[in-house]
Amino acid sequence: MNNPIPKYFDHPDKSVRYIEWIALNKFHFKSAENRLGDNISILDAYPEYDQSWAYWNDHFVTESRKRPNGTKNKLYLKIVNDQFASLDEVYVAIKKLTKPADRGNSLKDAKKKVAQKAYAQEKYGDAFVSNNALVSAVKSVASEIAFQNVTSEYMFAKVNELVALHCSDEQLTEAQINTLTGLCERRVDKLEALSSIEAAILEQGDDVKALLFLWVKIRRHYAVGETIVMSEKDWAAFGKTSKTKVKPLLKVLSNKLGALKLLQSGRVGSSTGRASKYKRLV
Repeated sequence: MNNPIPKYFDHPDKSVRYIEWIALNKFHFKSAENRLGDNISILDAYPEYDQSWAYWNDHFVTESRKRPNGTKNKLYLKIVNDQFASLDEVYVAIKKLTKPADRGNSLKDAKKKVAQKAYAQEKYGDAFVSNNALVSAVKSVASEIAFQNVTSEYMFAKVNELVALHCSDEQLTEAQINTLTGLCERRVDKLEALSSIEAAILEQGDDVKALLFLWVKIRRHYAVGETIVMSEKDWAAFGKTSKTKVKPLLKVLSNKLGALKLLQSGRVGSSTGRASKYKRLV
């Protein structure tokens, strides 16, 4: 039987895996969209996890008792109280749990972004868009359509689709939509800009192919000045390499080539984890 969800139950925090279990059961197996059959339950679909969920529940209950007002407990309550519209929204919230708190260089970078946003708000005036989710969605679409030679009309149409999705309760002005379209165009231009790092990578002795592939993937999805928040496991999947090679490759890109800057180190653990945070410099 094919799994309906490509990624599941792989969060380093076992209490979060229980939250995933609850969300998958609620939003897929108890919804009208479940095409596996009326009598098929989550236990039938994933028999290899029929004991694990109780074990994960123990971790969640322990966490919930220690921190009744904690983020995980609030996330659980939002799921059971139907405050999410889809399973995708739940996974977006789960992903935020691994995002590290800003400290040191990361905090300085965050403050700089706040200042840049204030400058942009003053610059664009009434044409400024303060909807962070919408702005992030526009950036994501720009990453998807880069290197595809799309037209300005196509970008404009995609932006309007996102506006309809993220601004159902408010009406954006023509000037604000033009601001978002301009943001999309500029991001595509940045992503498609040529880089001089590739030549330096070819001079490296070891793992040239893996290093070059990882850097091209970074260039493909992140513009200069943007931050990259990923766990070691996510980096391995992103760069199609092994977890043991992740740190050496990132060290070359940051320390030797100056292409990245480590803002905050991640943390690996059997029951908890924190993603690392890098910034693309060139």
